[in-house]
Amino acid sequence: MQKTCFYKRVSILIFLIFLILPVCSKSVMADWIKPDSHINNGFGNPPYAYDDVIVTWASGHTNADMQLYVSGKYVYNCSKVKVLFEGHEIGMSDSPNGGIRVYVYYGGGWHDLGYCAFGHEHVDITFEPSISPPQTVEKMQIVALGTDSNDVARILETWFYGDSYIDIGLRVFDGTNTVAIAAWPLGEESKSPLRIAADTDNNGTPEVYGIVLVDPGDSMDSGVRIQTSAGIKALGKL
Repeated sequence: MQKTCFYKRVSILIFLIFLILPVCSKSVMADWIKPDSHINNGFGNPPYAYDDVIVTWASGHTNADMQLYVSGKYVYNCSKVKVLFEGHEIGMSDSPNGGIRVYVYYGGGWHDLGYCAFGHEHVDITFEPSISPPQTVEKMQIVALGTDSNDVARILETWFYGDSYIDIGLRVFDGTNTVAIAAWPLGEESKSPLRIAADTDNNGTPEVYGIVLVDPGDSMDSGVRIQTSAGIKALGKL
């Protein structure tokens, strides 16, 4: 009974706040977003791949199928990713052979964004493959490829390009499934005319979040629609 009352209160709160706030269309503020976590499969010093210090790096031998996964605390509606990397040949002065291949995870599967070869020894290379159409990307995989045990891929920095969304616990039932609804991070509620107060830290002090609104038919369309001055919008799903 208590849970039912909570959902009734949330529904009423959304309705009332929506009525008293200016109604406008969603404003997309895309930017480069750093990962903040990793899963390692062979690379040394994986946190250096996203520490904002380009003189440090995560490194993996190219002949051992070494992989590095980076992700963030938010879900990313990505149009591209970027990897700053270089090749290194241990104990040699020749140019290293091999390169890296980059994958991103969305829609329940991995998608290949392509291969980029090393340049000359210790020459930084920026690989910036695009994702079209933009997708809600959960993580990136970088694979060091080559045949020489002396060749090493150094991953200096990694980025996602898109909008960061968070999960504040808001759920809707679409008739078949319970769907998680995306919100803008705290402090960015002005990006949406639809807002909700949620106590995400369980400290007794609710804070206001903006609910992500997308065009009907968008990949994030939850099936729940609302009328705005810019037309009908859908609540965005995670």
